Amino acid sequence: TWEVEHGDTQLRMATQQRLGDWSVQVERRLVLNDRGVLSETRVTNDGPEVLPLVWYAHPFFPWPDDGVCCSFTSDLTMPENPGFGLDDEGQIVRKADHDWDKGQFVKIEGCQGRDVRAQYHHPRGQITVHNDFELAQMPIWGNSCTVSFEPHLEKTLASSTVFSWSLVYSFEE
Repeated sequence: TWEVEHGDTQLRMATQQRLGDWSVQVERRLVLNDRGVLSETRVTNDGPEVLPLVWYAHPFFPWPDDGVCCSFTSDLTMPENPGFGLDDEGQIVRKADHDWDKGQFVKIEGCQGRDVRAQYHHPRGQITVHNDFELAQMPIWGNSCTVSFEPHLEKTLASSTVFSWSLVYSFEE
């Protein structure tokens, strides 16, 4: 069961779940401001056992007309694959001749243990996504309709441990 509270510019959701010796409290908060969204999560391991925590954001964006998927503020690399490529500016682009009905999934290399800013080039402006946690991985996924970069978090929480993280989505014209 989730407890949900909302106001004009924010939403808070909280729950407590148990399974065997695992017990966890999860709180999510979304806050809207003039040009962005703050997404915060707090997890409390209140059970006696170590709790494995795996989480990732999965924002879907429409493909821009120019085929540019995204770019990152850090020097990252991408393995050779049939769907995505890099342009001369280091932006990840959609390869037009790929069968996008089948989709494409690629893990970006060089992001593990770092926080990374990702920029999505929307036709009406730019969206910058910043995480405040060390990445376990950063896949990119796309199909014929949408594209998504997915910052992954992986941690182990000892008993009585609280861990919080956030993503900030900033919108620019």
